[in-house]
Amino acid sequence: MNLNEMMGKDLEASFNLDEFAILTVHYFAGENEKLNIIFDEATEVVLDKGEFAGVEALVPSLTLPTSKATNITHKSLFVIDGLNYGVIEKPKQKDGTTIVYLEKE
Repeated sequence: MNLNEMMGKDLEASFNLDEFAILTVHYFAGENEKLNIIFDEATEVVLDKGEFAGVEALVPSLTLPTSKATNITHKSLFVIDGLNYGVIEKPKQKDGTTIVYLEKE
């Protein structure tokens, strides 16, 4: 088994609902999909775009496998624990995951 295969198996285990993940609904372009995510209510981030560039903030975020993040855009909406969240930023990671910084709607 090569490194990418091992990482894929580790990711699969991490995003299992019986382990660390929770189920959310992602709404996009008139469609929706259910995704297993890891949610963090307070992630420290330094914003790098727009009028808030360079500002450090605590924002909610979600993490998911990059292969499941293809439909996520700045117009996406997530329902997590009954609350609506919009996308602030979706930086690319190099470990097979995508982190999405959120704001409460």
